[in-house]
Amino acid sequence: MGTTEVTNIAPVPKKKTIEGLVIIIIVLIIAVPLGILAVGVAYGEWGSEELQSLVGYVPSGVEEGENLWQSPFPDYGIPGLDPNVAYWLSAIVGVLIIIMVIWGIGKLVARKGARKNGTA
Repeated sequence: MGTTEVTNIAPVPKKKTIEGLVIIIIVLIIAVPLGILAVGVAYGEWGSEELQSLVGYVPSGVEEGENLWQSPFPDYGIPGLDPNVAYWLSAIVGVLIIIMVIWGIGKLVARKGARKNGTA
């Protein structure tokens, strides 16, 4: 019998690594309301009004961008819900979207790699 050589196989993450990541994500989601305690506007979340007062002008791209996209949860709020609950739901939805995007990209990269290696 001949030997079989296996190359370019991505390592499977260990169960402990995935569990650790899940725990970190859960802790971060639980800590989300700490952002409510912050004074002022969070860095990088400035709207036109904040930029006008901070810098003295509003870049045209910011004005156009504000009108281009309407957030599903403006100011992390959901009408009719307690602000803290809405803040948590916004965090959970955001994390789930990021996980789905990263998972999808990972699947595409794995599929492309399998095609390149002739295993798919």
